[in-house]
Amino acid sequence: MEAKKNYGAVSVYQNFRCFGVEDLTNLLLAIRSDKHQSKINSIRYALHKGDEESAETLKKELDAFTASGIFEGGRSQANLKSHSGFVCLDFDDIPREELDNVKSKVCSSPFTFGAFISPTCTGIKVLVKVEPDNSNHLETYVAVSKFYEALVGHECDPKCKDITRLCFVSHDEDCHINPDATTFIPTPKNDSKLANNDQLPEEALEKCLKFTERQNEYRKGNRNNFIFQFASNANRWGISVEHTRDFCVSTFDLGEKEITDTVKSVYHNHFAEFAKFANSVNFDDGMSDSGTEFTVEQCTCSTPLIPEWIYSTLP
Repeated sequence: MEAKKNYGAVSVYQNFRCFGVEDLTNLLLAIRSDKHQSKINSIRYALHKGDEESAETLKKELDAFTASGIFEGGRSQANLKSHSGFVCLDFDDIPREELDNVKSKVCSSPFTFGAFISPTCTGIKVLVKVEPDNSNHLETYVAVSKFYEALVGHECDPKCKDITRLCFVSHDEDCHINPDATTFIPTPKNDSKLANNDQLPEEALEKCLKFTERQNEYRKGNRNNFIFQFASNANRWGISVEHTRDFCVSTFDLGEKEITDTVKSVYHNHFAEFAKFANSVNFDDGMSDSGTEFTVEQCTCSTPLIPEWIYSTLP
């Protein structure tokens, strides 16, 4: 039987036993407050001393919740009463010096409803708004996880795809809460990998190349800059990272690894600009469908020019 829809409502647990239902927003507010601070400090102190066994014991005493819905009669998929409209990602084993940067990237996504540092202070829990559909939960989770893994450059725990999985509370004064988060809707399987663009990838990329050549030149000492700008234009026109990368490898004489790193960097760091001009910019003449002219400078104004020697110093 398909679960009902009940946005934001989840089952909460203590000692792995359900003791009620709570709204996700309230749980996040509690994480932001000092409600769980004492217990979380004890866990982190135990880890600081190297006492992982005590830390694990203390962690199991924390309250927890099933981020994707309410369960009745047991925590199994068959007992899912209602879907919350959220999935939870767990990025674990992140170096301490990278935590803030990864969290910042996560919070920059319009799909992120909530994000907080884990109890052990070694990872980040991310709550993403999705359609409250139990039948497509796994497919949606996979799409969400791939999107965020590309965004932050780290893999998330695949065990979280289980709709019944518990998420422990934590303490994070900077717990991110975005009540206006956008619903993440996976791209249909039969989609052409182009966002709002009915041209074949090869045709679109050829036009994108000519457009970029009006502003820049592919030459020694400027090859990385050119590819960076070309990929930025392709990203804004809604062409997939895979098609853009393959086109660059077959077209330009720069090393495959350098090309791949450059293209991925563009799409990872400027994901919010994907398909920004898909319905407005015509690479043939720089004109929008409405007749409003877009200059090359408008379409490339946020693309930085980076001296090629800098790339040679990167790992």
